[in-house]
Amino acid sequence: MIAADFVSFRHIPCVCLLVLLLTVGYAGAEPLRLSDTYDHYRADNHLSYLEDVDKSLTIETILESGLQKKFTRAADWASQIGSSNSAAWLHLSVISADEYTKKWWLEIGNPLLDRIDIYIVKEDNTIRNIQMGDNFPMADRDIRVRNPLLPITLKHREKVDIFLRIQTYGPLSAPIHLWEPKVFTAKAIDRQLGYGIFYGIFLALFLYNLILYFSVRDLNYLFYCGLVISLVIWRTSINGLGYEYLWPGNINIYIALLFSKLYAICLLSFAIFFLRIRRLYPLLYKVLLVFMGISPLILAIFIFFDKAAAVRLLPPYSKLSIALTLFAGIYAYRHGVREAKYFCVAMLFIATASVIQMVAGVWSLTANDWVPQLRRIGWVAEAILFSCALTHKMRLTMLDNERIEQENKEKLEKKVIERTEALMTATGELEAANQQLQEISINDGLTGIKNRLYFEQAFNREFLRCRREHKPLSILMIDIDYFKRINDAYGHICGDQALRFVAQSITDSVRRPGDIVARFGGEEFIVTLPETNYASAQFVAERIRRSIGDSDFCFCGDSIKLTASIGYAVLDPSQADQKPEDLINAADKALYAAKHGGRNQVVAA
Repeated sequence: MIAADFVSFRHIPCVCLLVLLLTVGYAGAEPLRLSDTYDHYRADNHLSYLEDVDKSLTIETILESGLQKKFTRAADWASQIGSSNSAAWLHLSVISADEYTKKWWLEIGNPLLDRIDIYIVKEDNTIRNIQMGDNFPMADRDIRVRNPLLPITLKHREKVDIFLRIQTYGPLSAPIHLWEPKVFTAKAIDRQLGYGIFYGIFLALFLYNLILYFSVRDLNYLFYCGLVISLVIWRTSINGLGYEYLWPGNINIYIALLFSKLYAICLLSFAIFFLRIRRLYPLLYKVLLVFMGISPLILAIFIFFDKAAAVRLLPPYSKLSIALTLFAGIYAYRHGVREAKYFCVAMLFIATASVIQMVAGVWSLTANDWVPQLRRIGWVAEAILFSCALTHKMRLTMLDNERIEQENKEKLEKKVIERTEALMTATGELEAANQQLQEISINDGLTGIKNRLYFEQAFNREFLRCRREHKPLSILMIDIDYFKRINDAYGHICGDQALRFVAQSITDSVRRPGDIVARFGGEEFIVTLPETNYASAQFVAERIRRSIGDSDFCFCGDSIKLTASIGYAVLDPSQADQKPEDLINAADKALYAAKHGGRNQVVAA
């Protein structure tokens, strides 16, 4: 009677929904059947995964508590899904369809995984545990190859469940392959041959251009050699050859990150010097310098702070660096740098390879051999074309020198007069440009107030003076509340007008001639108040806050309410070891406290 009630018609929708949820929740757990039909299998469509956020799960927990049902499809696991501080569990069921006992090799196609705990669970519930990853010595492996490789012996109709617990600072990419041993050996030989050709080309280019550098003493050749050698060491660490032959695995990620940043610095430096960006486009020159400075910053984040966060910064940083370098090459070529055409073609190769790799990652194609090969072809083409660009530049320089020498022989006196007049004109123009640049460099182009560069120079002087004279120095950090909402709702033109409105409100509220009002960045402003104590700084900050909040800001007939959060700090002259950045950091922390405390308020450090 109870059973009849349970399966009554009114329960059928609930039962169907439950079945559907269970099916979706554990979709894709079909076993991988191995037979003599194929000698190589990719396990992408047979994988399921589970994220272990607090890294507390064990194989016993998963098997005994039924957590296998929480594993989800991992068909795109072969693609790079980013970096995480969590541990990842992969599950693969394998069934032998052979009529005899056969050995297979399970390959994990990522040599950069720090720690891999592999659990092989057989039908009799026996568990075999193997530990791999570049945190362990290469000598401990049964098969000494760069990718983790595990031999598995399967009897007829035998089924095994393979669980992989992966924890790494790098990208959680783990394409799984199963090979017949002899097929894998042949494939490995082909791979090594490809790497030999790849590194041979780079070694030849490096030695050739290093010899040219010692001959002509041109910095472009030195930057090129640095680019090539850093790329080679970087890729050696990425593809696992360094771990296999040269250095311990526990420093592999450090070497990869260090030389990837050196590659970026050399690439940007080569672009600056080769394309003469400093003369052609000063703003772009500064942007490239900023990007060069980001490289050691990412390295510092990795070493001292959050390794996973630093690794996540690498792809966008690399893509932006390539895009900026390509833009610099196109700009230089359009402005008369003839040798830039080889540079542009080289960057197009590497940019195209990067785009294809990114698209392949979205479409789960990164486990295909042609994707990394395409990237390697892009790097080789880049190096060869850069070398051609240097050679072309040398040829153009020689032709120009011969032409100039011939012209000097024919019209030496006229040329001297023309050059003298041109030099005088150029000197006058340069002085005017320098004067204009000096004016621009201290003012913010949008708001009209001082910019951050001027603030830092003036603030350092005031800081030293106040500490020397034992006088207080206050600093206010001001941030517009919910500024992104204004941009999203009304557009960036409205946002720009709001920034000018707030800048004017702050300027009107700060009335002493010695006070400095500057734009610190984005929607943040900073105010320096020399010889101002806590009480006076609080008074000025409240006046600024009320000025912004009580004034009417209108855009296209709409009245928009603006408020600001303010944090301030005051220099204590008695603290002799206090530095300028300490005061700024204190005010910035107070600002964040104001924002987290509800915004539209003033908080002291």
